Amino acid sequence: MNPMHIDFHFSGMILWIMRVSKLLIPPRPIFKSMMMTFQELTDEQWEYIKPHLPPQPRVGRKRACDRKTINGILYVLNTGCTWHDMPRRYGSGVTAWRRLKLWSEDGTWERIHNATMHTAYENGIVSLDVVSIDSTLIEAKNGGELVAYNGHKKKRVKVHVAVCSTGLPLSIFTGLGSQHNSQKFIEFIDGIEIKIERGRPRTKPGEVVADAAYDDMKIREDLRRRNICSNIGVNKRNMKIPHVGRPTRFEEVSYKKNRSCIERFNS
Repeated sequence: MNPMHIDFHFSGMILWIMRVSKLLIPPRPIFKSMMMTFQELTDEQWEYIKPHLPPQPRVGRKRACDRKTINGILYVLNTGCTWHDMPRRYGSGVTAWRRLKLWSEDGTWERIHNATMHTAYENGIVSLDVVSIDSTLIEAKNGGELVAYNGHKKKRVKVHVAVCSTGLPLSIFTGLGSQHNSQKFIEFIDGIEIKIERGRPRTKPGEVVADAAYDDMKIREDLRRRNICSNIGVNKRNMKIPHVGRPTRFEEVSYKKNRSCIERFNS
């Protein structure tokens, strides 16, 4: 199994965590070149995520500098270079790759993500009023459990994402590349959870925006049962089938406005 695709969820999560923190904390000047733009962790960002990292081992050799290693991981994820080409000022590329994998398995990235979402929610940056959902295909040439041939006969992994109106991720799941979008809908809607200091976590969106791939009566009925408004595009194939019951809800203005959030996120 290709670990690069196993850890896609957590790899992308780091970038999204940094994106939220940039909204919470004013950024500092960035390094620029003709080929890429990269920003290291600011002191404020580092102090924010430091309490959520695992403690240094009591016995044996200590870990390499966490801040340098995370900057190295961010550099690779931002520029798309190989781990071997990661600048030496961030340490060993092998160390960075191992740290990414280890913290994916022990839940460190998940812990940082949850804390960041909580802070963003309390500051009004993340809201559940309108949630947009969609999926994107990731190439997986080396195979894996979730890899399957899509309609173009290419090995892909499908990543399902739900974002808020500001384009920040609320729920992320991976699935088979050949799996239809609607088959993962219930699972990753249930995965929306923002923990707050007091009371139950916030899990219920006010409105769900999705394209015509999610135009399914089971999905619409499930949202109606949860008392969630649906704003889903109508699939032309379904228009040929006689419809019985309530008319499907679709508001084009709201759809276009919020649909752009998920499109920008996936791009």
